[in-house]
Amino acid sequence: MSRNFYSEINLHIVWHTKNSLPLLKPQVEPIAHRCLKKRIVQTPEVFVHEIGGTETHVHLAVTIPPTLTISKFIGLLKGGCSHDVNQQVGCRDKTLPWQTGYELRHGRSGLGDRLHPQSARPSRQANRAGPIGTDDAA
Repeated sequence: MSRNFYSEINLHIVWHTKNSLPLLKPQVEPIAHRCLKKRIVQTPEVFVHEIGGTETHVHLAVTIPPTLTISKFIGLLKGGCSHDVNQQVGCRDKTLPWQTGYELRHGRSGLGDRLHPQSARPSRQANRAGPIGTDDAA
């Protein structure tokens, strides 16, 4: 691919817990969001704007490069997050299984400002520490 290009692919990604059960409880949600952020930051050229959601689903606002396969990226996030949470919580049973599939929307810059519908809430950690992906408080 030519190195003389500009790309800004902003995505709002949503996926649910298995059977939309309220599995992202206060003791699990921060671990899940931290695991997702770690995996996103480790993906070259991907920027995380914000992570949020409710007890039944996750919202991500990210910017990705045009070379990234979206379905593979989301599959790695979901599988890796579930694995990491299950390891950290230390349960033999699956603490955090995900529903099959995801919802994907694309948009312009400023995606983080429009991330949360009325029913969703930003991460508790994000509320205290400012936007995820920055060191500055909001």
